[in-house]
Amino acid sequence: MLEESEQVVGFVSPTHYAHRVAAIVEALHRRGRRPTVVYNTNCYDSIETLRMVEPYVDIYLPDLKYSDAGLAARYSHAADYPERAREALLEMVRQRGTGLLTDEEGLAFRGIIIRHLILPGQLQNTFDTLDWIADNIGTRVHLSLMGQYNPPQAMEAVDELGRRLTQEEYDAAAAHCEQLGFAHGWLQSLEAADCYCPDFSKKDSFEQ
Repeated sequence: MLEESEQVVGFVSPTHYAHRVAAIVEALHRRGRRPTVVYNTNCYDSIETLRMVEPYVDIYLPDLKYSDAGLAARYSHAADYPERAREALLEMVRQRGTGLLTDEEGLAFRGIIIRHLILPGQLQNTFDTLDWIADNIGTRVHLSLMGQYNPPQAMEAVDELGRRLTQEEYDAAAAHCEQLGFAHGWLQSLEAADCYCPDFSKKDSFEQ
């Protein structure tokens, strides 16, 4: 999916159409438009794909979902996700460094933001993910630690992912993040779980 505004073009979950990124960006440039290009990905990208888009991407916005291969296999059918995602993330950092550059209005125009969604019942996954980032990338990278997990109704009777985070889980994840020394980014509140629930039965699904 392509999201566009006057200032930003966002390629959302773009892995399967990454080969079209160059053509799209070059077409915009020919029209005299130079938006900030954001590559919004689940991080299950190959090194070859990332090097292909390197000349065209300004900001990488990757999710680092799992450090546990068992969880990755169970919930995403991709036991190799931790290994592949870490390789991809290190390649993004090689390309863009660990900083996030902003203009006079505070709008980002180059760099990287790493996102991690805290999952209910899986605090160790969050701890291990944050530990890996701190040890291999550093704590000055911009991090978005998200508490917005909200299961679909069909998940409610399945397992631990059938509920939201508890306050205790949220506090423990936030404390671990602070203890490691992450200094830049965002800590999403638990209340966010009520704000990011599109109703796809409506024409304007994302309207509150």
